[in-house]
Amino acid sequence: MLSSVGFTAPACYICPMPLLVLMRHGESLWNFENRFTGSCGFSTNDLFVPTGFTFDMPTMQPQRGGPLYNIELPGLVVNELAGFALGVGRRVLDTIIELAQTKRRGYAQQVPLPERAVFQHSIGESDLRLRAARSLVIEVMEKAWCVQAVSQDPSYR
Repeated sequence: MLSSVGFTAPACYICPMPLLVLMRHGESLWNFENRFTGSCGFSTNDLFVPTGFTFDMPTMQPQRGGPLYNIELPGLVVNELAGFALGVGRRVLDTIIELAQTKRRGYAQQVPLPERAVFQHSIGESDLRLRAARSLVIEVMEKAWCVQAVSQDPSYR
């Protein structure tokens, strides 16, 4: 919260990275107030930032783009965060499958890991859950896009 420039909520600033100090989640003012933002914060000392390099996030109006940019925070970045998480999940599954090709399990008879039913079940279930999550993200973002395209407020359920 930066009252020195009149903002009453988180504001964004553009400044050189070497002048910033990363703050973990528990150290930010919003997290102390139990208003979790889901991202980390930065701090700096004795840094002048001209007003032209700042913007008040809650009141900002999109200057270009389309309906996507009319979606308020945090909805505006949900597609990016979900895409990253889904990509990491896919990479993990692909890496597990790749590494499993060289692994064998069993006491009396060593069986290749990918041939074991429990491995196939776990990978199959994980793959289905990941695909279901991806489908849900796409469905929700399509609905948000359609609602914003006709200038309606999205319903919060």
